[in-house]
Amino acid sequence: MSLAKLQTVFLFALFLLFCSLGSGYAFTTKVSLNEPTKKFSEINIVQGSAVNVSNEFETALYNLVLVKASSATRMMRFEEFGPGQSFELEFPRQGTYMICYSHRSNQEMQQDSCLQINVGAFNKA
Repeated sequence: MSLAKLQTVFLFALFLLFCSLGSGYAFTTKVSLNEPTKKFSEINIVQGSAVNVSNEFETALYNLVLVKASSATRMMRFEEFGPGQSFELEFPRQGTYMICYSHRSNQEMQQDSCLQINVGAFNKA
């Protein structure tokens, strides 16, 4: 193979690598639930990318729920989400989702903190 063809193949492979990295499919976004003073926070996630949600507190979180905001549909719930535990999600559809949780076990259906997840075709700049 000539040097020119080798360079072309290398540049094409490099182009494909950057395209896949820019599309959001090559990365897992890590979301750490670890800000006890914040009642509400918000992040943007690229549609189709993986999201790893972890409890970075030294104590358990209670009544953790994932809700699709537009329909108020509860998609998942953990009664107790222990310290260091994590789970992975993928959001195949655009929309707004909420992860809400409480720091106290005696709050039956109330949450202290919420994280709004906006899923869309965002640029990862």
